[in-house]
Formats: sequence, structure tokens, C-alpha cells
Amino acid sequence: MNNSFARLAVRIFSGHLLFFGTMAVLCAQATELAPKGGVPMTGRAPQDYLYFDLGCNVDEWEGYFAPDRWQKVYEGHQDEGERLLLSERVQQTENIASILFETIRPERETWSIEIPAAGYLAFHLRATSPTISGEITVSVNGEAATHQLRADGAYYSPFLQAGDVFSLNIPAGSTAYRWSQLRFHTNFTGVIVRPGESAPAFRYTPILEGRIQRVYFPKSGPGVWPVFDQDGDPLTTYDQQELRASTDRFEVEYEDEVIKKEDNYYLERTFTIREKCRRGNWLRRSRMWAILPLIRE
Repeated sequence: MNNSFARLAVRIFSGHLLFFGTMAVLCAQATELAPKGGVPMTGRAPQDYLYFDLGCNVDEWEGYFAPDRWQKVYEGHQDEGERLLLSERVQQTENIASILFETIRPERETWSIEIPAAGYLAFHLRATSPTISGEITVSVNGEAATHQLRADGAYYSPFLQAGDVFSLNIPAGSTAYRWSQLRFHTNFTGVIVRPGESAPAFRYTPILEGRIQRVYFPKSGPGVWPVFDQDGDPLTTYDQQELRASTDRFEVEYEDEVIKKEDNYYLERTFTIREKCRRGNWLRRSRMWAILPLIRE
């Protein structure tokens, strides 16, 4: 067989493979499975099983602590019909989201949320009108918190545990307030939420390790893309996100090389995957991607 002709055939085939691989990457970018911030684990996930990012991958007012997840309470009772009002009060100022309380309140308004994992809640809250009608207070599990707002409006909570109910109490009156820069500081990178469970120990499953530890190749054969397993359990596949291109969480790159073994030509693909949130967490894996055919004379 003519070796130069065989090598030419390998190059032609590799070029076609790389072209269609590029097209697959572009298509993958347009069909992202898991939007940023925390959602049902894919379209196939059961409704009672949710995953939320925590930590530096979540922007202000996104994910688990998004405005529409806060419950509104009037004098000790929850009004489900008012639940979405907090999201309706979101304002964007120079690409910074904040919650504005500017309507007259006939009685104290309380906004509460259950904490999903151990950590600290931080935010800023300042009056925007000249007259102050009362004092804003913070409570945890119905009791006054040991940490209250500072005079400059900054707030940093006491240590909170999964299942604690954190509440912000806005006094009655006409004073307008702006609530901004809300962040949840925790060592956990994500949390699995099962709303149907009554006990916090079963309702919340915080995930401590980095996301890169949940990236792997589900099969050993050629042409298998790496996946991000959101809950860390390889036996549940509906939550797995195939990494054909970079996502909100990961930078994904790969390089192809033609190698020869025992008179056969192979395409070897080397993946480099890095967490955007913690760039020191990365992996590199080489995989036999395809057997390249030889065109004989």
C-alpha cells in the first residue's frame, strides 16, 4: 500500500471529523441543559428533586435565594397569594439588581426563607426616603438574631444551619428601603433540595466537594463525551450534563492528535476541563476518540 496515500486519507478524514466536531460544539452551546443559578435537574428531572448552585457561581438574587423563593408573612401567617410580590419589586440600576420597598405598609412586612446549608447571609439595606418610620430587624427561627443591621446598612448574619428560617422584618409605614448585594457565603458548592421531605436533614443535601470531582466519562468506549453529574450519583442519569463545550460552570477545551498503533491510525482527543468558579480545580484526560479508516489503492 502507498503510505503517503494512506496518510492523505487520514488527514482528509480527520478534517471532516474536526469540522463536524466544531458544528457539534456550536449546537451544544445553543442547547445548554442546566441554566445558571439552580433549576430542576433537566427537563427529565422529577419535580420534587432540585439542584441549586451555591457560592461564587451564583450572582446576587439568583438561584436558591432568588426573589420568588422568599415567603411573605403577615403577623405570623403566610399569604401564598403575595409570594411573587418580592420578584415584582426587583429593580436594575447599572446592571445591579436590588429589591425596592416603596409602597405604604399598613403593618409590618416579613420576608422569610429557609436556609439550605451551613453558612452566612450578607446584604445591604438602606432607607431611600428622608423619614424613618421604624427599625428594620432580623430574626432567625422566629427569635431576634444576635446580629442586626449596622448603621451603614450592611448586614452579616450569625452562623446559619440548614433548616433555619431567616426573616427580614420591614416596619409599617411609608419609609422606602432598597435591599441589595445579597450573598450566601458557604463552603458548599451546591445543594440538592427535596421539597416534599419534612425534616431538614432529608430536605437538603449540601454538596461539599468542587464541581470538577463530579465530572467523568460515563463509558470507556470511543466517542464518549464527559458529563457533569449534578448530584454526584452516577446511578441517576437525568441530572447529567454533557460537556461538549464551555458552560456557565466549566471551561471545556480539547485537542486532537492522530496516532498510529500496530498499523492502524487513531484519533486521540485530550480534554482539559476547568471550573470557572475555582480555576485551580481542573482535569485533563486523553481518550481514544475514533479509529481512522485507511483508503487502499
